[in-house]
Amino acid sequence: LVRALVQDKLADVRLATNDPEFSAIAIANRSAGGKEMVELLVSSDKAVRQLCFSRSTTRPLDELMVTACARGWALVVGELIRRGVNVPAFQHPDRRTLLIDAVVNGHVETARAL
Repeated sequence: LVRALVQDKLADVRLATNDPEFSAIAIANRSAGGKEMVELLVSSDKAVRQLCFSRSTTRPLDELMVTACARGWALVVGELIRRGVNVPAFQHPDRRTLLIDAVVNGHVETARAL
């Protein structure tokens, strides 16, 4: 069902949330069998842009990587790496590394993915 909705762009209509932990991508990350849902949702520009901290970013997947590392979304981090998203020495707006964000917040699986 999720695949059909995302592929047909019907799911994009209701992806907005003020709390990133209740975003479609975060819920998929926590779900049993969430890997396939994460793959589909990361393909949805609207789902990704809901989690960007810059209103007019030209690199939404990079911003999703920052959010995913800080929040411990290991499936999302793995999918972004698989898609070739760069993990530079620093990427966070305050120049912390993504690995530091994952470790400081206790996200072991995310740190391993990096």
